[in-house]
Amino acid sequence: MRIDGSYLTAVPTLHPAALLYSPGNEESFLHGVLKAVKAAAGVPVNPPPSVRLNPTPGDTRQFFAAHADWAFDLETPRDNHGTILSWAVATATEALVYDHGVTNRENFELFKERFPQGDGLRIVQNGAFDLPILRSYGFEIPWDRVRDTMIAASILDPDDYVNLGHLGSKYLDVWAWKHVKQDLLRYNALDAAYDYRIWEVEKATLAQTGQLDFFVKSIMPLLGAVIVPLNEIGIKLDVAHRKEIQDKWRSNLATWSADMKQHFTVLCEKLNIPYSLPIGPSGALSSKQVATILYTHLKLPEQHHPKTKQVTTDKSALKNLRRHDSTGTVELLLRRSTYKELEVHLNVKPDPDGRVRSRYVLGGDEKHKEFTEKGSARNRDKGPATGRLASRGPNHQNVPREARVIYIPTYPDWSFLEADSSQIELRLTQYFSQDEALAEAIAKDAHLYVTWRIDQTTGLYGFNCSYEDLQAEYRRGNVQVAQARQECKKISLGWSYRMGARKLEGATGIPYSKGIVALEGLTATFPGVVRWWDSLVSLVKQQRYIQNPFGRRRYFIPSEVPAICNFLSQSTAADVLFDGQLRLMSELKKRPSIGRLVATVHDSNLLEGPDLELDTLGCIVRSAMEHPVSHLHGLRLPVNIKTGKNWRDLK
Repeated sequence: MRIDGSYLTAVPTLHPAALLYSPGNEESFLHGVLKAVKAAAGVPVNPPPSVRLNPTPGDTRQFFAAHADWAFDLETPRDNHGTILSWAVATATEALVYDHGVTNRENFELFKERFPQGDGLRIVQNGAFDLPILRSYGFEIPWDRVRDTMIAASILDPDDYVNLGHLGSKYLDVWAWKHVKQDLLRYNALDAAYDYRIWEVEKATLAQTGQLDFFVKSIMPLLGAVIVPLNEIGIKLDVAHRKEIQDKWRSNLATWSADMKQHFTVLCEKLNIPYSLPIGPSGALSSKQVATILYTHLKLPEQHHPKTKQVTTDKSALKNLRRHDSTGTVELLLRRSTYKELEVHLNVKPDPDGRVRSRYVLGGDEKHKEFTEKGSARNRDKGPATGRLASRGPNHQNVPREARVIYIPTYPDWSFLEADSSQIELRLTQYFSQDEALAEAIAKDAHLYVTWRIDQTTGLYGFNCSYEDLQAEYRRGNVQVAQARQECKKISLGWSYRMGARKLEGATGIPYSKGIVALEGLTATFPGVVRWWDSLVSLVKQQRYIQNPFGRRRYFIPSEVPAICNFLSQSTAADVLFDGQLRLMSELKKRPSIGRLVATVHDSNLLEGPDLELDTLGCIVRSAMEHPVSHLHGLRLPVNIKTGKNWRDLK
């Protein structure tokens, strides 16, 4: 219920939920008001399902005979997710729920027997969690007939988070049921029944928005073919090598701590402030302490997070502050930031078999603030709108290059093989925009070509030479050319996100005067891209959404210009990669001794396999990932392949 992007909250006294109102809680508030209005008007809300506790085997057989489609849900203890405490099967109106014990052994065997049978759907919330548990109990999983309401929700509304209680409120207008968790069986039963109802709404909405075929044929197959295998396999950790790196890291940290103490002694005297070293025993500083040092004592320009707009001292902010600081404090803090980042990823805990397993999801690490019924706030994971796979616990996408050396193939005579889809978003931008200059850039060193074109258009760097001469200088190690190329790489990224010069300065530290000239140069260099972006913004003004060639749709408000301009390339890249992964996993399933997929990060897939089979594995990977994309008129997108004995040193 939005008017020009603002929530209508003009009925503050109709429901007790009004007492919990605060910015960010509009959705819960409005749902409460809506329910109160319905109740006052005598309009019934969705009635709860009938629940049968521990029914007889005869009743269980009757349920399975009567229903082809049904939802299921498992409850497990927090400290042992592999053990089932209770389980439930349900339709929209009835739920059967069972203690998992001796008295229900026959019922459980009926559940296992009927699970793969027939042609009905098996509806689940978070199948990546529940289905491996069932498989460990001997269940055969009909992957082609599984429908995951959490994944469906991430397709329908990628800007929202996807837990079951929230979806129940969003799609069903049911009263909250999560507070009955102390009554395990009833809680379990309601989860299953409401999950069934959620799928009914999601299925209708997917069909209405033209995404049902995309969801069934392109997205759901990922669960059994890619997501669950990745969650189960993991990557082997080189424990001995990790200890060597940790020892070196601790030595470097001790040196840093000593340098910091000496530095602050001198700095405090110079600034004529009381000497109070804000460093704990481990050498760590809180963000508040760092902010005090930089913004109160050194009076450096405050840096703000691009999304939250809050004052920040993160790594990006420190890099931007380098040029403003003449005391060396920022450089010292950057050293600590690097050590801290490395520490997080070096201290990752392997499973008992020595492997590190991430949890792959169709989502990312962004957070959405959720307000509970008591009004307190907590963060929930939500996915990025591009729809790409992300990993958590640990997040492989954030592992710094130095820490990747601790990941090794499973066996000594195996190696890693990494297939990186080269410049896939850039190539898709060119495909959609048909910009000839961008096609030329892709055929060359794209960032160096952009540097050359900016210089040709604006004279910003004063090279005044041909592209071939600039390339020769770069290859000879010309520092000025290398620095210009790196700077233009940042400018190009900012330009692709439709940043102005002021925002670019805040994000990268590139001076406003230089940024405005460079951005104008890029706009003049790639006019086809700009025209395409403008057409996307116009399209959103007309229909409020963009739909990519695979069928994935996302809704926007017209002011979300950067997201509008990037969605088509980013989401299509995600779906092209999914298409290739499904083809790759199908081929590897036929020849499991050749190798296996162990991780996927951004635009790359990391596999491992026997050294003697690497050439064959590389051919399989290249064939799968470079296959002509039917949704893009047979476009081929190349991959770069590297191999090595650890994840860092791939060549």
